[in-house]
Amino acid sequence: MQIEHPKEVAMRRIKGNTAFLMLVGLATIGLAALLSHAVSFAQAVSFGPATNFAVGTSPFSVAIGDLNGDGNPDLAVANFHFFLGNNVSILLGTGTGAFGAATNFPVGSQPISAAIEDFNADGKLDLAVANQSGNTISILLGDGTGSFGAATNFPVGTSPTSIAVGDFNGDGKPDLAVANLNSNNVSILLGTGTGAFGAATNFPVGTRPASVAMGDFNGDGNPDLATANRDSNNVSILLGTGTGAFGAPTNFTVGSVPRSVAIGDFNGDGNADLATANQSGNNVSILLGTGTGSFGVSTSFALGTPPASVAIGDFNGDGNADLAVTNQSTSSVSMLLGTGTGAFGIPTNFPVGANPVFAAIGDFNGDGRPDLAVVNFTSNNVSILLNTTMPPNQAPVAQCKNVTVNTTLNFCSAAASINNGSFDPDGVISTLAQLPAGPYSKGTTIVTLTVTDDDGASNSCTGTVTVVDNQAPAITCPVDQVIDATGPSGAVVTFTPTVSDNCDGAMVVGSTPASGSTFPIGSTAVSCSATDGSGNSSFCGFTVSVTAAAGQISNLIATIQAFNLKQGIANSLDSKLQNTLAALNAAQGGSAAATCNLLTAFINETQAQSGKALTVDQANQLITSASRITAVIGCP
Repeated sequence: MQIEHPKEVAMRRIKGNTAFLMLVGLATIGLAALLSHAVSFAQAVSFGPATNFAVGTSPFSVAIGDLNGDGNPDLAVANFHFFLGNNVSILLGTGTGAFGAATNFPVGSQPISAAIEDFNADGKLDLAVANQSGNTISILLGDGTGSFGAATNFPVGTSPTSIAVGDFNGDGKPDLAVANLNSNNVSILLGTGTGAFGAATNFPVGTRPASVAMGDFNGDGNPDLATANRDSNNVSILLGTGTGAFGAPTNFTVGSVPRSVAIGDFNGDGNADLATANQSGNNVSILLGTGTGSFGVSTSFALGTPPASVAIGDFNGDGNADLAVTNQSTSSVSMLLGTGTGAFGIPTNFPVGANPVFAAIGDFNGDGRPDLAVVNFTSNNVSILLNTTMPPNQAPVAQCKNVTVNTTLNFCSAAASINNGSFDPDGVISTLAQLPAGPYSKGTTIVTLTVTDDDGASNSCTGTVTVVDNQAPAITCPVDQVIDATGPSGAVVTFTPTVSDNCDGAMVVGSTPASGSTFPIGSTAVSCSATDGSGNSSFCGFTVSVTAAAGQISNLIATIQAFNLKQGIANSLDSKLQNTLAALNAAQGGSAAATCNLLTAFINETQAQSGKALTVDQANQLITSASRITAVIGCP
């Protein structure tokens, strides 16, 4: 009995209802979704050891979706064996990378390919299965719990081997495209939206199509088809009209015995490209699309072993599409990492079960990394490989702001941070460094902030620190002053307040009345101010008291008493001053001649006693004071 391999799968990420359609034979719609939602990883890729889950006999393909509505991806496996198979195994996922025991549902003869979609619009996922020996498609309607009703069969071409789902006539209802291996055509079944399909319409392709994939190859918004034709060593492109019909095929040469085809954007130009797994060529062919429905000459990448299927995903999170290829003869999966230019690196192999024939991609443990489900024909199981690729270190993000701060108390500078929420996508910031580091002088300084993570990656931004001086200068006034009048109008008084400021620079210091002014006899309040270069001002005050002639005479009497002179001279001088004071008081408003005569007599006696009853210094002191009083009174 000849066994032919299906090369497609429908996989739905379900969580968040985000399409995760990936892999062989399906639309590039899912690839875009996968790449746009990829977790960022390092360049290398790694997977944990395979965990195997038993299914039916001779499994050939797997479809992935949330079949019981718990948000976790489940598996539907087509079991090909003619006698012991003829069913689909359902394995419900736990969301941890594990799956429950398989439950089998009968379908047609030798099921070889499966796809998942909601065919009757009840919000529950259903199954479509291609039955190679039965020449039919089985539709199993799901009840939303992981169980399915009895299969309903719809005839297609001869030996259907691959199935793809899409809306080919634009009515919003899922349709089917089936590659028929032995009738060299593709059957199109238009869905009614009730779980039923119209009669198949067949469109010719190359010789023995083993796989069908759907994508928009000419950018007109209508789904097109690509088939891998194993016996003509080419790929047929059928451009869709959007009415459910397709144009004549255009063939593009690939490697020897292409067994599967997958669609992705391998060079980042936004156009759909093709990858085929070539069984006899031991390689993968890459055809870069032009966006017009045409493709360039294929480029091959060696595998070293016959491949069975190819799947596309971003396994290392670098934003470039990579390839996962199942190798039947070596019981392994080869990972070829894409460069984003249409080229791929050398394969890295990961062991799986015996005779792997198909691979599908899903996130089985909810960590955001694409994992693999590999169907093993001989060991009757599915290998789950969980992606363990570690995320690379991502550079931190530096975010700056302009700040304005006041000077620190008693300083003409201030510390400040321009950080505005800098963060590390990996969660670990090691240092935040500003250059210059501060404190920052008054004015505006351009500052660079450098954010470094614990792996040494860094990022920088700039901001400004503006330091404003809001501190008033310190000002201290002289103590209250008592000054003897030197003339009838008072006395000239000079003084200097003590000032200081936190910032260097000229200050404006003033007073009212000003220093050096003539202060009148009596008390005068003085107000002093200091204003710094930033306009900050401080004030202080004190009193200047100018003593009149009477007060000065009283002070002169006290001075004589303090000298401890002999009684006779002390009494004589004291008497003259007392008489002077009396005459001064009597002369208020009148002539001061008597007062002046008495002061003159006092001065004459003092001069006569200089060096005798009075020391020279004592005499000079008394004469100076008496002379000043005569000036205040206005004596001639």
